[in-house]
Amino acid sequence: METPDKHQPHTLIIFSSARQSGNTAQLVFDTQQQCQSVKRVSLDQLNITPYNYENQYPEDDFYELVEDILAADNLIFASPVYWAGTTANIKALIDRLTELCDVPALKHKGRALKGKRGFYLATSVKDEVSPAYYEFFRHIYAYFDMEFTDQLHINCTDGYQSSEHKQSIMQFSQNLKWDTSPELQA
Repeated sequence: METPDKHQPHTLIIFSSARQSGNTAQLVFDTQQQCQSVKRVSLDQLNITPYNYENQYPEDDFYELVEDILAADNLIFASPVYWAGTTANIKALIDRLTELCDVPALKHKGRALKGKRGFYLATSVKDEVSPAYYEFFRHIYAYFDMEFTDQLHINCTDGYQSSEHKQSIMQFSQNLKWDTSPELQA
């Protein structure tokens, strides 16, 4: 993996699926092939304790994952659409991110999400992603004052074929790069 520089932002893909080599995994793989400086985390292989109001947790993988999130410029959640929503593990992680807003010693980390760019990758058996799925991520990114930059949804009714989605993936991957327009150069 290349070291991120000012021209190529660091991207973190948080992947979750009941099938670790299914359609969404293939979409993530194809997306990674179009990008530099990408780290993929398989959330289903991590131990993340569910959120609780007392903010008392046993040792788990949450804080290490938070550091990965904070090190990224782009954050991509990748999940199939299950009953109009994301996987339970992604929902549990997002619930746990509440800790970054509740615990005074962690609030600086919650504020550090501001300005990061948020994306999602989704697969389903529909032509369009469900409005609930889209709105869920739109609201999460807005809550943390992140920029909801782009999304890519692939209909996998007949399975996932890389060659059929190459153009869409290339376009999505272009949006992971910094805007190089002159007015943004300071």
